[in-house]
Amino acid sequence: AVNRVVFKWLQAYLSTDRSTDRAPFFLFVHYFDAHDPYMAAGQDGVAYALINLGHNMDPAHYLAPMRRAYADEVERVDRALGALMERLRALGLYDDAVIVVTADHGEEHYDHGGWWHGQTLYEEQVHVPFIVKLPQNRGAGTVDPRFARHIDVMPTLLDLAGAEIPEGLPGRPLFAEGEAAKDESVNSSLAERDFGDYVLRS
Repeated sequence: AVNRVVFKWLQAYLSTDRSTDRAPFFLFVHYFDAHDPYMAAGQDGVAYALINLGHNMDPAHYLAPMRRAYADEVERVDRALGALMERLRALGLYDDAVIVVTADHGEEHYDHGGWWHGQTLYEEQVHVPFIVKLPQNRGAGTVDPRFARHIDVMPTLLDLAGAEIPEGLPGRPLFAEGEAAKDESVNSSLAERDFGDYVLRS
């Protein structure tokens, strides 16, 4: 469903007057799968949702089917991303594109005796993918051992687009050279959750 909207937008973008230079574009594509409610493939009407199940489910009954349903959702996102990449290639937009794939949180499947997300700051919740495809696949396959943080997404995209990075913006451009590349703040990363009555930090 998301891809249908995206493909229609891309087609409209490409159908603009070719006699003028097209403006660069920023496209935010939000796939909500791999998220509560977990829906298993081939089981229409079967879903595992916090609103119905709460936080105290029996792992002997729920853990295996919930993990399967979550894995099915991850595979659906993977297929959707693959279709998007293929469409960008077919339209001649892929090679010059900067593409970032990330997530706002992970999910806990009874890893530390809990479920869902947003209640803890364990690794399964805060360690999320952050994959960047640069124009002409520059640096393809490179794995950077430094921390990449959500606050780095905006300055990274601004830097890659050649735009000015506002003074005081948190985070750093991950592909910058010179002084910005030496920012020692990437030696650590802070995650926090504020529930009002108590605050979690890691």
